Amino acid sequence: MQNSNNNVPQRRSSRTWTQRVTQMLPGFNHPAQEQQIYNDENAPDNVQLSVVLLGNLKHKDYRNKLASIIQALVDARHSYLDHVDENWQPFLNCLQEAFVFFDEKPPVRDYRENFTIENYRMLFQRESSAYRDDVCRGVKRIRDGMWVNGEEVKFEGYLIDQGNELASRGETIMDLVYHLENTGVCAHLMNPEDICKPSSQHQRHVSIERFRLALYSFDERYVVFEKNYIEALIAVEKQSRSLVQQVAELIMELAESGEKVNQKLLDQMAELNKKSRDCFNCQYDNRVLRMILNKEYERTVHPKLWYLPKELFEKFDDICKYLRDLLPKILRVHPKLEHNPGLVQRLEKFHEVYQRVMQWIVSDNPMTAFCEFLDKNLPDVGLETSVEKCLLIPRAFLIFVWTQRHEIALNSQSSLAKLVHDFHPEMLVQLSTALTSSELEDAPIAVMVEEIITKGVETPERTPVAKSMEAVSVTLQRTNANAWNAFLSVILHEEEDVSEKMARPRLPSV
Repeated sequence: MQNSNNNVPQRRSSRTWTQRVTQMLPGFNHPAQEQQIYNDENAPDNVQLSVVLLGNLKHKDYRNKLASIIQALVDARHSYLDHVDENWQPFLNCLQEAFVFFDEKPPVRDYRENFTIENYRMLFQRESSAYRDDVCRGVKRIRDGMWVNGEEVKFEGYLIDQGNELASRGETIMDLVYHLENTGVCAHLMNPEDICKPSSQHQRHVSIERFRLALYSFDERYVVFEKNYIEALIAVEKQSRSLVQQVAELIMELAESGEKVNQKLLDQMAELNKKSRDCFNCQYDNRVLRMILNKEYERTVHPKLWYLPKELFEKFDDICKYLRDLLPKILRVHPKLEHNPGLVQRLEKFHEVYQRVMQWIVSDNPMTAFCEFLDKNLPDVGLETSVEKCLLIPRAFLIFVWTQRHEIALNSQSSLAKLVHDFHPEMLVQLSTALTSSELEDAPIAVMVEEIITKGVETPERTPVAKSMEAVSVTLQRTNANAWNAFLSVILHEEEDVSEKMARPRLPSV
């Protein structure tokens, strides 16, 4: 097994574990022999009893304490196997108690002070567990690999081997605890005079010795695995945070140079969005942000839509400020970016507004033309003031589409044609059915507005044409409700109030 940079700290005793074992087990010089000794319950004579242990077992207090420890191990083993406990920690705590009892001092974990990532250093300082369930469960994680921010992490082969060795020692410990229970060791320790046969007493003492040696072996394997496993996780975390750090540092560099944004920053933000939200269609163009900075959109876009580019840059500034504040605390950021809600929400909002800007500001789209249509034909109506007035918008859109029907027929790939198809593919057919049988087919727009909107179904003078158009209007709103509501929300934009802004997380989530 490769053991580079994996030196195990020696115990604070005059003898190392290997020296202790070789003294107790004559001829032992290979882990395979050790494993055979632990697993071979029918060959207790392979273990030479420790003189110190035999001496301690003569004292009643020692036997009673050992009996309580073994019983706690037995109970914890049953709880774990019966799935009463969701983790292995209660059993591991009992193992730690047994180690302290046998060795008369806690297991050595000085190497934990050298963990560099604050999360781990604080975690191990805060908790006194010598054996941790999450570390033991890491054995399966390193076998299967793990996914962090959409990328699969594979561990080195030597770490997998060390994990397998730890798992093997854990299984041995479990088996030996079962053996201690099955052979009635606890009852023997509490009432040794009830055991008549010296051979039975010797066999139980051997079982205790085998458990003690197996516990030392488990401890050694645990130290090696934990040290290298945590160091491997630290490396993974450092790599996973590197993108956040790069983006934050680039924002700082741009601020110092007086530049607001460039393509490199946008590319990194897109990558950050992909990894934190599994949003694989992120792609941002610096020309769009430059157009917004120079306010070039004001020449071609209806003023009702100017809030979109302004909001986009507000979201961009919000992300930049957040990441600048996050940079000094980078080591405390969760390695899985999706667990940073402050960052995820900001990226999500930026992406959402960017998509709207691309759809309604940058590209050739009918939104500006429709807004101009509303200004000309429904001036000072206050469409956003009531539900009844909001219902005028789909009716007005039908008239707008009807006036553009020839353009739609000539160019089925135009933005308006695609929009009509998204909302309701049969819209023109239904409009033709409703209007061609009336005198409104070629009527001026003002006349159509008067007939269909001013004399609509809510008015006493409603006409058959208005009723037919209302049916088409309802179908427009229901066929693709999501698309229509998104279109409508752009026109009926409401400014975010102060309370809503304050509800969003403003400080870095660490």
